[in-house]
Amino acid sequence: MQKINLKLGYILIAVMLTAFAGCGAGYAPKGDYSESGYSETFYSPDRGTVYFYGQTNATYEKVNDLALLRAAELALQGHYTYFVVVESKDITKQVVTTTAGRSERVESTSEKNGREVRKTEQSYVPASTNVNNKPAVALEVQFYTAKPSSVFVYDANFIYSSLRQKYGIKD
Repeated sequence: MQKINLKLGYILIAVMLTAFAGCGAGYAPKGDYSESGYSETFYSPDRGTVYFYGQTNATYEKVNDLALLRAAELALQGHYTYFVVVESKDITKQVVTTTAGRSERVESTSEKNGREVRKTEQSYVPASTNVNNKPAVALEVQFYTAKPSSVFVYDANFIYSSLRQKYGIKD
C-alpha cells in the first residue's frame, strides 16, 4: 500500500509541475533568477536589439512572436508608429540534464494469520539523460515615426494588439 501511495505522490507532483509549466505566455522581463523573458539593449533612441528567451520546449514561433510584441511595446513607448527588423538571430540553447541512477527500497508490514509479516521490495531506477531546447531570439530593430518605403515594416499598434490577443496577454 505504501508503494502505491508513493507512486501516486510522484504522479501527482509530475502532473502539477506540467500544469504550472504551461501557465501563462511567459511574457515578462528576464530577471536575475528567471531564465525566460525579454530584455533589450539600445544603441540609439531609435535602434536596439530585443531579446526573448523562451521556456524549455516553447516553440520558436512563440518566442519570435513575443520578441516582436516587445519591439512593438518599445516602439509605442518611444512614440514610434513603425519598426523594421534589421536582423534576426536564433540564439536557442540546448539544455542537457543527467540524472544518476538510484535504487529504491520499500518496506511494508501486514498481518497474516495473526502474525506480523514484513516485506521488503527493492527496485532500481536507471540513469537518464534529457535534452531540451530553450528557444531564444535576438531581433535588431529600427523604430520610425513615419512609414518607410522599400522595406518590410511592422505597424507597432497592430502587432501590439494582435499578439496580445493571440497569447491572451492582458493590458
